[in-house]
Amino acid sequence: MKGRLKGLDPHGALKIMDASGTVHHFSGGEIAYKNI
Repeated sequence: MKGRLKGLDPHGALKIMDASGTVHHFSGGEIAYKNI
């Protein structure tokens, strides 16, 4: 998935917006760079 980093949500999770405009939330332990 190609995405754009949208910053952190209030809980400190990364917000990534994918090509379709869907925002995904990744907590620190969930981030797998191959999936971004």
